[in-house]
Amino acid sequence: MASAAPLSLPSALPASRTTADPCPAADEPLQRQWLLALAQQDEAALCALVRCHGGFVFSAALRLVHDTGTAGLLVEEVFWQAWRQAPRFDPEAGTVAAWLGRLVQCCVEQAASKRHAAVAAGPQPIGERR
Repeated sequence: MASAAPLSLPSALPASRTTADPCPAADEPLQRQWLLALAQQDEAALCALVRCHGGFVFSAALRLVHDTGTAGLLVEEVFWQAWRQAPRFDPEAGTVAAWLGRLVQCCVEQAASKRHAAVAAGPQPIGERR
């Protein structure tokens, strides 16, 4: 059952999980079960997905943005999007890791678009900031 409280993602990922996807392909059926549960807003499934793929998502984000702080923020955004978009996962289109990799790319592109829009808008008077 969904709760109104914001999600709390596990913040500490083992250092050994920052360079590669730690989940072997043989676990793909289990990972797909997590996404089915995630589609039902199962927080335990989200935690399992983060533990399994958090390092991979961080590594992919870091390769794209070259900044650990920004990459960390993107990890949170990717898993938030996974929470929201889990019902859209199509196992025929690829693996869970590939789907998460596409979410990383989308989140990086969205962040860049927002940054470019803010720069184009220029500075705003303090009273008009949002």
